[in-house]
Amino acid sequence: MEIITAQPSDLLQTETELAPVYNVASDQNPALVYLASLSPGSRRTMRQALDVMAGILSAERCDHMTLPWWMLRFQHTQALRSILREKYSAATANKMLSALRQTLK
Repeated sequence: MEIITAQPSDLLQTETELAPVYNVASDQNPALVYLASLSPGSRRTMRQALDVMAGILSAERCDHMTLPWWMLRFQHTQALRSILREKYSAATANKMLSALRQTLK
């Protein structure tokens, strides 16, 4: 019987790694559309959360503006969820996952 020893971050290092995308119109960038819907006080917090998640998903090559959010798949979001649960308190991880859900709507 084979024992699976993969770590959540291993799932992010695939052939289809998320590479930065530039020159996306503001109204076509899911992160910017989400952030525009927030109050000014919430924008900074959620922008930082999106930047952290974009960095995790892209090995620090992307931020919230350059990550191709539309290319995220189930394996990406589940690996990200596991990583956030390991690194952050439950409240912080949940806040970040909420920002992710709203961005992916």
